[in-house]
This record gives sequence, structure tokens and C-alpha cells, in this order.
Amino acid sequence: SGAGFLWFMSSPSQLFINAMQVPMVTMPRLAATYGSSSSIKSIKGALTTFAKSGGDLRGAKSALPEGGWERRVLDALYERGILDFTLAHDMNGLANGEGSAMSGHWRKVMEVAGFFMHKSEVFNRQVTALAAARLEAQKSGVNTGSMNQEQIDKLADTVEDAVITTQFD
Repeated sequence: SGAGFLWFMSSPSQLFINAMQVPMVTMPRLAATYGSSSSIKSIKGALTTFAKSGGDLRGAKSALPEGGWERRVLDALYERGILDFTLAHDMNGLANGEGSAMSGHWRKVMEVAGFFMHKSEVFNRQVTALAAARLEAQKSGVNTGSMNQEQIDKLADTVEDAVITTQFD
């Protein structure tokens, strides 16, 4: 129900647990493919870039250059619905029935309650995507200075798999 969703989404322990998803789920997944030290370094770099970007790697304040290969990969993933698809919003829809006759006030309460959870899930997805993109580009030896759209799409396919398998779609 809506009340259960509100209680779940407003729990500080839930935000803490969700914040641990990158080190506890993503890191081992990437380490199995790319090695531990490379994965730790890449995740740390992605976290730093995320912080410098003001909390959104695709936003106006992004530290990633507009039109750069990393931004193009993230844009491709966003267009596929990989970076903004979050469990919090799905649970909200399920708890209240998509298109239900929920009052405007209750809908606003639910949006506010799910805001931080949504942001933490977007954080997890963007950091995972950037770290995986950097690792895969390095592993494949692609010249990141001159990537064509086919290379971006191929890289996005691999990164999409990393996000989906670690972010529980």
C-alpha cells in the first residue's frame, strides 16, 4: 500500500543499504571481469566525477565534456531507459496502481518520500555505468579520442549488461 511505501522510502537505513550497492554488488561484478585493482580505481574515479558533476553525470554541471565518448555512452544508456529506471518509482506505481485515482496531496507526499531513494538509485546506476564504460574501453583498447557511433553502441551494450546485472532490473 501507499503507507508501506512511504514507511519504506523514508527509512534512513534503506538509504544506507542502497548506498552500499556499488561497493557490495557492482565492485565484485566488475572485479570478476576487469580485475580488483582496476575496478576499485575505476569506481573511485567515477565517484569523484559524479561528485564534481553536482550529482548528475548528464546534467548541466557535468564534469564529463559535452560530446565526449563517456557522455555519449551515458546518453545512449539514458535513451534506452537504463540510467533513470529506478525501483523506487516502480514500487510507487505498484503500491498505488498505475493510473490510480490517488489524491493530489497523497501523490505529492509519495513523490517527496521517494525523491532521495530515486536519487540514490540514479547515483548507483550512473557510477556503475561510468566505471564499467571506462573499464571496457580500456580492456577493448578502443581509441576513445575518435569513437564512431557503432563503437559507442557496442560499448553501451556491454555497460548496459553491467548496470542491469548489478542494479537488479
